[in-house]
Amino acid sequence: MKLKLLFLLIFLSLFSGSSWAGRVKRGLKQLEKKKFDQAAKLFTKELAKNPASAGAKYGYALYFFRVPAPKQNIDSAYQYIRAALADYPKTAANTRKQWKKLHISDSTMLVLKLRIDSLGFAAALDSNRVSAYQTFLNKYPTASQNPEATRRRDALAFAEARRINTYESYKHFLDLYPNAVQVREVTEISELVLYESETRNGTVESYVQFANRHPHSPYRPKADQMAFELFTAPHRLETYEAFVQQQPQNMYVPRAWAWALQLYSEQKNLNGFLSEHPDCPDKSYVEKLLKAQSLAYFPVYEEGKYGFLDSDGSLQIPIAYDSTASGYFCEGVKDDFILAYKNSKLGALDKTGKVIADFQYELMDELEKPLLQVTRQGKQGIVHTGGFEILPAQFDSVEVLNDFFIKTIHNGKHGLTTMNGLQLFEPSFDEIAGLGTTFVRLRRNGRYALMNSTHLLPQTAPKEYTGAHLTFRYDKVEWVKSGFARVFADSTETIVNTDLQAIMPPQKKPIIPLPAAWLTQDSTGFRLWFLNGTPMLDSAGRALSFERVVANEGFYGVKYRGQWGVLDKEGKAYLPCAYDSLSLICGNLFLLMKKKHMWLHTTNRKLVSVADVRDFHLQPADPENPANTAKMYLTLGNKSGKQALYTTAGHQLLPFGYESIRVLGPNLFLVEANRKATLKDSLNKLRLPLLYDGLNPMRKGFVATLKAQKFGLFHASAKKVAIPPQYESLLQFYDNEGLLFIAKKKGKFGLIDRANKEKAPFQFDDIRFWLQSVALVKENEQWRLYDFVNKVYYLQPFDEITYIQNTETEIVLKVYVNQKYGILSSVRGPIIPAEYDDLGNAGDERLPFYVADKLIDTASVYLVFYFDQSGKLLRKQIFSEEVYEKIVCE
Repeated sequence: MKLKLLFLLIFLSLFSGSSWAGRVKRGLKQLEKKKFDQAAKLFTKELAKNPASAGAKYGYALYFFRVPAPKQNIDSAYQYIRAALADYPKTAANTRKQWKKLHISDSTMLVLKLRIDSLGFAAALDSNRVSAYQTFLNKYPTASQNPEATRRRDALAFAEARRINTYESYKHFLDLYPNAVQVREVTEISELVLYESETRNGTVESYVQFANRHPHSPYRPKADQMAFELFTAPHRLETYEAFVQQQPQNMYVPRAWAWALQLYSEQKNLNGFLSEHPDCPDKSYVEKLLKAQSLAYFPVYEEGKYGFLDSDGSLQIPIAYDSTASGYFCEGVKDDFILAYKNSKLGALDKTGKVIADFQYELMDELEKPLLQVTRQGKQGIVHTGGFEILPAQFDSVEVLNDFFIKTIHNGKHGLTTMNGLQLFEPSFDEIAGLGTTFVRLRRNGRYALMNSTHLLPQTAPKEYTGAHLTFRYDKVEWVKSGFARVFADSTETIVNTDLQAIMPPQKKPIIPLPAAWLTQDSTGFRLWFLNGTPMLDSAGRALSFERVVANEGFYGVKYRGQWGVLDKEGKAYLPCAYDSLSLICGNLFLLMKKKHMWLHTTNRKLVSVADVRDFHLQPADPENPANTAKMYLTLGNKSGKQALYTTAGHQLLPFGYESIRVLGPNLFLVEANRKATLKDSLNKLRLPLLYDGLNPMRKGFVATLKAQKFGLFHASAKKVAIPPQYESLLQFYDNEGLLFIAKKKGKFGLIDRANKEKAPFQFDDIRFWLQSVALVKENEQWRLYDFVNKVYYLQPFDEITYIQNTETEIVLKVYVNQKYGILSSVRGPIIPAEYDDLGNAGDERLPFYVADKLIDTASVYLVFYFDQSGKLLRKQIFSEEVYEKIVCE
């Protein structure tokens, strides 16, 4: 029974395989005969009987691949061949053996798949669209052409994103094709496009908003920079103060603080900076800087390196630099920065030791505080002493143009940047010049354009005045006065205001600037124009035309129909045109003449008759305080050369009769007549007899007297002070108060008091103040300290003296004694003993800092000593002669 069952199964299997192979075989033959419908029926019937028939699926794939249109369907062929390949491994071995005779195998299936893939890819190539390649990739996920299809799809999609060139187009690309080779480039471009699109209007707000929205963008630094440069372009202290308050997250805030610190120091006392700016983020640095600025600095040398010592004895700059400026060894550091070298390159440090210019330059110099002009490879740039670069070293020349701008020069062409380095114009002009702080003049091809400085600042520039609208319309441009420029074109000239508008019609003759008006001349005569360019009119509204015009700060002298009159600054008649001549003295002080009669028009509008005056001048009533011009006196000179003195109200103080009159005070005048000089008061009374050959005013109310080539002294108010003229030279103050005087008799100097009593004998070649009772005297070619009260000498004689400090509170001398140098103070006595071969002050008069040296002959070495202002030894070093030559002041 079992044997029969086995034979039955074998028979059925053979029959079934033969059946499957028969339908597939017949179907393939029908395909060969191009009987496509019959073949399809056979394959359909086979799949109905055996859904897993790889042979039938292969046949169907061939069918859809070979059948003519419209039944040809490459997609269906692809689906069937993939199904055939999937089912083939599951097919029974004897069936695969039968199929092999029909040339059906996994190899032939793969060949067909490749042909189908190629045909599908060819269709995509023919279309060459992103969608076609994407369709191919979707439908043929295992095709060998997939990498090439992906590459072409990505390239086309990238090209389309670039054509649209918006952030959205690039983002769409990145979202769809995150693995594309263009992702990095697209990311970079999309970030740039996003930056440019969101900051397109170029305002501070747009850059700030971009930085806030995209804090991690690679263009965040650029946005911060632009916000800073635009915001602070006006370059005022209050601008930087506002910036740090409004933009605290901006990475350029430290630069704003650096500028604020500098501008504050220029306008106020830097000591108040931290109290006014308690939110300053680096208070410790500012405190160190404040302290450092008050100290003297001097270079020190150890083991081939240089550092800097301050006048407190602290090593502020570490000994780490290869070299430094040679002048520092003579005078110390006078600037707010220090130059030093590393690896043969020049850099700069501030006095706290902070590097403010990297060691990469050949030359460096102060351009204008706080800017350093730096040179690298022959090109110039600018560095701020706050430690940041304003302009890279890429220009032939750089210079500060005015309070707002820096001029750059490259290849002979001029450009313009703001003080913070924002380029307004690349170097493309033949000339750029500042006209005061208001205007900027630009020249190209022999023609000139004019700009208002504020119009060039990006945030304040009206559209009609931006650089894009520069017009080179002028033959010549000149500054004329604050707020106005003179421009020339077509053989005419006119005046333009700060809005660059011509304020009057073009003139063929020169326009004359007056203190508060303009003066022009045409065929009708001279015409006056207000500063705003409107003409001065008479009461009937007619333009005023004159034969001549003169002016001072508030009035115009005008000649009309042969007669002179005066207009006020509004152009209204102040004095009628009724005089033969007119002289404007000052304000409403005038000299008027009519028919040989002359009047002085006074400040209270009175006419005072005066003699025939030929000249005049004003003198301050308080000559020792000439800035006080509240009260003035008027000196008039007549045709005989005699002078008189008047008040500005017309009151005569001194009559005509003097060769000269000099005001010494409100009630004292030095007059000369008939080669004699005397003093008179405002009542014309003598204060001295008229017998001196000359008088010379001194300080504190003293007047030097000269008679018969001898000198004396007189005090105008202290009547008992009257030293007769008996000395050989002009008496000099010994002390500030004028209690003692240096006098000369028989070729020698001595001291006298106000009563002309001798206080120090006349035996010295020179006398100078030291103390109220001790004088610095020169005798027998040496200087001594002489106590003229006790009549004794102090200390040893000095061969030479040099003033280190000479103030009302203290005198400090460098003294030379027995071929050695020391320091001596009038208050503190000997500060440094006179025992050094050389000694210098590397500080200044306000804060001395002493460097001294001794030569040890026996050892051929030098000892160098550093002392503070009080003589405290701060540092001592020993150097060989070779090393000493490197640090000695030449």
